[in-house]
Amino acid sequence: MKEKLPRMTRRHGAMRTRLIVSFSLPVLAVMILALIGVHRILFSGSEAQVLSSARSSYDQAYDLAASYIEMMIYASDSIYYNGDLQRILGDRDFAKEISIDERYREFLRLDDVFASSESMDVIFRTGIYLRGDIPYTNNNTHIMSLETLATRSDYMRFVYTARRDRYYFSPPVDMYTPGSDVPTRVVTMLRPVRTTDGAARQICIEQISVQVEAFSNVLSYAQTTDGSFVYLMDEYRQLIASTDDAKYWAMKHERVLPVSGDDETWATMEVNGVSYYVLRRRIPNARWTFVTMIPVSDVSAQSHYVTVVLVLLAVLVLAAIIFVSIMLSNSYTRRLKNLNAMIQRVRSGQLKPTPHNDRDEDEISELFSSFSAMTSELQNLMRAQYRSGKAVKSAELRALQAQINPHFLYNTLDLINWEAFEHDAPEISEIAQNLAKFYRISLNKGRQLLTVREELEHVRAYVGIENRHFDDAICLHIHVPEALQSLACINIILQPFVENAIVHGFAENPERGVCNIWITAKREAHDLVFTISDDGPGMTEAQMQAIFRKNTSRQVSGYGVKNIHSRIQLSFGENYGVTYRNTKEAGTTVYIRLPALTLEEAEKRIENL
Repeated sequence: MKEKLPRMTRRHGAMRTRLIVSFSLPVLAVMILALIGVHRILFSGSEAQVLSSARSSYDQAYDLAASYIEMMIYASDSIYYNGDLQRILGDRDFAKEISIDERYREFLRLDDVFASSESMDVIFRTGIYLRGDIPYTNNNTHIMSLETLATRSDYMRFVYTARRDRYYFSPPVDMYTPGSDVPTRVVTMLRPVRTTDGAARQICIEQISVQVEAFSNVLSYAQTTDGSFVYLMDEYRQLIASTDDAKYWAMKHERVLPVSGDDETWATMEVNGVSYYVLRRRIPNARWTFVTMIPVSDVSAQSHYVTVVLVLLAVLVLAAIIFVSIMLSNSYTRRLKNLNAMIQRVRSGQLKPTPHNDRDEDEISELFSSFSAMTSELQNLMRAQYRSGKAVKSAELRALQAQINPHFLYNTLDLINWEAFEHDAPEISEIAQNLAKFYRISLNKGRQLLTVREELEHVRAYVGIENRHFDDAICLHIHVPEALQSLACINIILQPFVENAIVHGFAENPERGVCNIWITAKREAHDLVFTISDDGPGMTEAQMQAIFRKNTSRQVSGYGVKNIHSRIQLSFGENYGVTYRNTKEAGTTVYIRLPALTLEEAEKRIENL
């Protein structure tokens, strides 16, 4: 056997040489024919591919621009429905003479409203317009006089839009900020603010501003070729932002701008002898039109370029394969097998770099080093992406949990004051204890998890306070097994629905005399299901459908139902959340589904989601 090994090795080498020679030429011929066919296929399909890529970039840019509009509307709503603003400006005696100290405190509370709205991304400046006889309307940061608004060139368009109960978004205007002599170009949203007490009196006009530069940056995402042109215009064909302002005004002057509309697919048009692919969509709330125009010649040029590059790469790869097969033979085959083993380990998920003992200083050795460096970089990028995603999720959860409505505290403290004034009785102690318990559990030292037992105590404290308002007319029935009370629960997910039952089921219909609320819990497999039901008037089908929509007026304790539902899903996944079931005659029933976990298990679940 020992005598045959060298002979087998020589035969193996000879066979390898013959295989290289016998297969290289046929493969080369087949590859050339294949490249001709691939060239034709790529050339015919590359134009559609370029347009598809451009459409994807356009859709992403459109969605981002639409999200900026939604953020402006959200900031507008946060000011419109702010309790401090409604209470101060909605007072019919607002304009009466008061002391400077009172007026200054009033100004500070209003200024806090605007500062809070400006903390959101994209929002540059917020403010309101009041009558000029209010002393602090000379503050040009947040509070301005109506006379200033009336001098704007687009004032009549705003009046026209407001009468039709629509949001008004202005074309770019200059805004001066304190401490700067250079104006900032902004787009503003104007909206009349009316009282929410049912009278709907106009009390001011609010203004939300976003820098034009933000929209310009969005448009650049949709500019996929050097000659492409992207712009954003309003319903009056006033330019909001573009990638080439001079080109926009030239086309407008020549009256060749595409009209407003929505395109499902690319349309073609000719402007001054140049053919363009055109795509346009309207942003509904702002009534803006987002347009991208790509020269047909750019698309064709990219098609040719992609085809040539692919063909050249294929030829180079083929030549390299033939060259390596002839020149490197057995010694390189072993090294390529080692490299293949490294690739397979990466494909199986083992990203840890594997050291190699290749002592040769050549391209394959560099390939080993480059691949090891690439896997190391990929591992670092995955860690960074994980940390980034985890930080975003935590920020979302904190933002959703931070919306505690201060009015409950104000009302309760007012109640304590009246109890002390009228009675000199121990009820004050009970109210104070319930209030302390309510906010201790609500805030929970910044943590979002507590036990079911603590969440139920939170509800009892709340109902104890509310019964002082309603003369013990609220009857709370809690039926939760002791075995379930040690499980984990997200902070403040039961009390808001109890408040909703009281506000909408009893406070609006006090002639009922008594309001019954039942809270039960049961375990279903690996889940914990809460049921909150009442004997109130219930909701219509339309109200139930609207309850999960953004900006709905049916809010609970400062938390929208969508807010609570989002917090649960962000914490535990899409299989959990809030559902409604009711009839108009039998009250409302809310189901809240959570995983049945201990506090430690829930914290790990949230951390690893």
